[in-house]
Parts: sequence; structure tokens; C-alpha cells
Amino acid sequence: MAAQLKANVALYDVVHINSLYQFPVDAAAHYCRKHLVPYILRPHGTLDPYLYRRHPLRKRFYELLVERRNLANAAAVHFTSDEEMDLARFAWIDLSGRRGAARNRTR
Repeated sequence: MAAQLKANVALYDVVHINSLYQFPVDAAAHYCRKHLVPYILRPHGTLDPYLYRRHPLRKRFYELLVERRNLANAAAVHFTSDEEMDLARFAWIDLSGRRGAARNRTR
């Protein structure tokens, strides 16, 4: 997967990356930064304080090494609801400036 990202990410105008705390996410963000391709990160609730209680030391270590850079360099962070964005405010990320929430509407 990393080899395909390395070879092809420069062909895209923007990349939408889903979730956090996974190698494919890190590889995609890394190659987007390397090739100056903007990317949107969608955390899918992974910044919820309730979920953060599971393996907190492991997550904190990973954040310091990888996730802070991924989030700081994202063109946007896509939250699926205002509640998800509010819960993420309790995490360590800065939501000022270019980050926002988008709602998925159902009928």
C-alpha cells in the first residue's frame, strides 16, 4: 500500500483520509505532505474522550510521534457532526482556523 501511495499520490488534487491511529493513515498523510497534495482527515470519532481511555499511553505516544503532525498539516478535519467536533475539543488538537464540521444528512 505504501508503495502505491508513494507512486500515485501526486496524481491527485486532494486526498480524503479516514480515521486515525492506523498505518495506512500515516502513510497517506506522509506522502501527501511529501508531494504537496492537500488532504482532509476524517477522525470518525477516534478523538472522543470515551474512546481515548482505551490504551491512553499508547495513543499519547503515537500522537507525539505521528498524529499531531498529520492533523496539523491537514487542509481540513472533517467531523460528521457538531457533537463529534465538540468532543474532539477535549483532545489535544487545535480546532481554530481552517478546521470545521460537516454534517451528513439523512432522509
